[in-house]
Amino acid sequence: MFSGIYPCLLSENTINPPIRLEHLPRAPLLAASLLAVSLLAAGCAVQPNNRGGVLIGLDTAELFGKQLGGFRLADGTLGSLRHDPSTGAFSVKIGSYRVVPLPNAVGARIAMVAQVESRLVVIVETQERNCNYKYTLMAIEGTDVLQWGFGNCQDRPQATLDEDGRAIYIDFPEYNRLKRYSYMDQRLYSGVAPAPAGVNLTARPFADENLRPAFPMPPARGDGRPGSMPGSAVTAEPGMLPGRPSPRAGGIGKAGRRFSSAKGRAV
Repeated sequence: MFSGIYPCLLSENTINPPIRLEHLPRAPLLAASLLAVSLLAAGCAVQPNNRGGVLIGLDTAELFGKQLGGFRLADGTLGSLRHDPSTGAFSVKIGSYRVVPLPNAVGARIAMVAQVESRLVVIVETQERNCNYKYTLMAIEGTDVLQWGFGNCQDRPQATLDEDGRAIYIDFPEYNRLKRYSYMDQRLYSGVAPAPAGVNLTARPFADENLRPAFPMPPARGDGRPGSMPGSAVTAEPGMLPGRPSPRAGGIGKAGRRFSSAKGRAV
């Protein structure tokens, strides 16, 4: 009767070794059992494996770790970014059980949260050895998580939610143009676009901690109209709609890494 409440207790496919209680005397056994139930109920982790199944085990980050930030899904489910000092690992937990690891991270923070159609998009900034800025975009609906990673290790990008809330555009400086990632329709696209007037591609930092332009709007032009704001919509290339990937821009996966799907693959 506990299978839906305490899956950590009943799974044979656990992340951590099971707790052995059969050799204890009866009274200590009861106390230890109650303690184990309490710990496992509070600290259960579910992760996908590479065979289409799941791994269930103790979530030590929930029990002993530190919460670094949080967010709330449209259905009220809470999510959090955590650090487990016992292992040094960073991860995101969604609801009571779903855990999304951030492998190789030595630092992490939530940089942006936005609702895009039915999914909550969470962009996490991480640091790795020899990489100052790496980004993970997670598009979350219930316990279904689509995930992609990107970044050039040198710059924070400028991220913009479009006016109708159907896409997020993420721009990095790249030589004399912008490298753009566009999340829309549960896909992540990549492409390039010319930088609009007023955007200094050599400026450092290119964006602030909130992934907004690091510099204010330029002074008004001679005709009295305001200048271009860094991070505004880029000029379209031939065959490219503003804010949309060009035809030559390849999709980076229809579903990214879908943790609930056995066929999900990271690109």
